[in-house]
Formats: sequence, C-alpha cells, structure tokens
Amino acid sequence: MFEDAPPSAGAVRALAQQLLHWANHLTVQPEIGSAMSEEDRHDLLLNLALVAREVRRLRAGLFPGAPFANPAWDVMLDLFIQEMNGFRTSLDHLSLGGELPAITIYECVDALVGLGLIERTSDRFDHRVFWLSLSVRGRQGMFELLERSAEYARPGPRRAPARDVDATAA
Repeated sequence: MFEDAPPSAGAVRALAQQLLHWANHLTVQPEIGSAMSEEDRHDLLLNLALVAREVRRLRAGLFPGAPFANPAWDVMLDLFIQEMNGFRTSLDHLSLGGELPAITIYECVDALVGLGLIERTSDRFDHRVFWLSLSVRGRQGMFELLERSAEYARPGPRRAPARDVDATAA
C-alpha cells in the first residue's frame, strides 16, 4: 500500500543535492597532464590505450576482411600497454598473440626499429630471444598522442586542435 506513495519533499531535495554535487564534480575536471596526479595520468593513458585496442578488435569483428588494419600501430599500442602494466615483451610473445601473422609482426618491428620508435635487444642468456621496448622517442610520442586524444574525450567546451600552419602558403 505504501510502495506507490510519492517520496517526501526532503528525499527529493536530498536526491537533487546529490545529483547537483555529482554534476559539479563531473564538470570541474583538471586539465590533462597539469593538475592530475602521476597515478591518475598513468591510469588515464593506459585506459585510452586499452580502449584503442578494444576498438580495433571490435572493428575487425564487425567488418571482417575489411582492410582497416594497421599492424605497425598495433605493435606500438601493444608494447605501450605491456610497458604501462610493468611487463617486458619479447618478439616471440608479441608474434604468438595470434591476432597478426608472425611475419607481419617481424616486418613491423624491423620498420619501427628503423624509425627509432622501438628498441630490440637480445636476451643476455638466450640469444634467440629478443626483448622489445619503446624507445624514448616512441614512448614520448605515445604519451603525447594519448594525452592529446584525451582532450577530445573531455566533456565541455573543447579547444580547437592545434595545427601547423605553413606561413608560405598564405
């Protein structure tokens, strides 16, 4: 009998106050990289990388056979995620993941090493094992890319993306 009774005015006010508090909390977010703690920044960038990988998998599942793949990017993304989680990655581990053919992984690794974005070092005990890691340039680039990408996911007014303008083109 009392289950259908409307809530009291006090209960509605309390709920309204809680909703306003949550809304204020969501709209007053720190700028990426400035007021965030190092732990929050780490979590944000790792989560963005994980989302990017899951979107890639979802895209491949929804559009099977479509040429949307970018294996070099997948290698960079997987290395970034592994490093952010505190794991070392061997070339064999990366190629045995099963999402890309091993030869494709090897070619991408060679190209990325040539570009100075990743480093490949042989294991000091077993010279058949190669460890992969992002180079300083590769790591900085991934951080910058993900931090800038986070700006697009922020609610509220967005700044226009900075673009390089060629002064001679004007």
